[in-house]
Amino acid sequence: MSFPRSSGILLHPTSLPGGRLGPEAYRFVDWLVAAGQSWWQLLPIGPPDPAGSPYASSSAFAGWTGLLADPDAAVSAADVERFRTRHAYWVGDLAATVGDNAIVGQVRFEREWNALRAYAHQRGVDLIGDVPIYVARGSVDHVAHPDLFLEDERAGAPPDALGPQGQLWGNPLYAWPAHRAEGYRWWIERFRRTFELFDLARVDHFRGFVASWAVPATARSAKEGR
Repeated sequence: MSFPRSSGILLHPTSLPGGRLGPEAYRFVDWLVAAGQSWWQLLPIGPPDPAGSPYASSSAFAGWTGLLADPDAAVSAADVERFRTRHAYWVGDLAATVGDNAIVGQVRFEREWNALRAYAHQRGVDLIGDVPIYVARGSVDHVAHPDLFLEDERAGAPPDALGPQGQLWGNPLYAWPAHRAEGYRWWIERFRRTFELFDLARVDHFRGFVASWAVPATARSAKEGR
């Protein structure tokens, strides 16, 4: 696949006035078109952690309902059932961990997101997503698939000139033999979901597919990693 020379802007929806997928998001698409831009690059749009970071989301598959312009939009039982059918791999885990009402929120998110994406496409603007290499400890994915993660080590970054102690992120590391044994199903489904939402995607810290800084779970510093 080849692309003509083009450019765009990186902006998370929370940086829009109002921070929602409402009128401000559509006006931003119009602004991109007027400015001769053809890409809108977004950071992750999953539920953020308590500190507001989308890189430690409670779900690698769900959209954040905090972005909804109409969080009380009507959702029918048929809407929910259709969503369950289309997203059977992950939505049951979300409901089991967060509650059945979480699916209603995902139906609303899908409606608003698809409408915004269609509006952008009609005007020649495509969306670039962002996939964090790791998931949050205690996330839906970690709880639902514990066999896919290591319990005795945590993710981080090694010491360097800017951080003599290294960085202790705390995310669970992947048990790659377990992923291999299931044919990498979790990753395949994660990318399938990503490209339901975006036209292109960036993998944050993609080097984690090849090598990672593993820190013992009991360590207080990333310096103890390997």
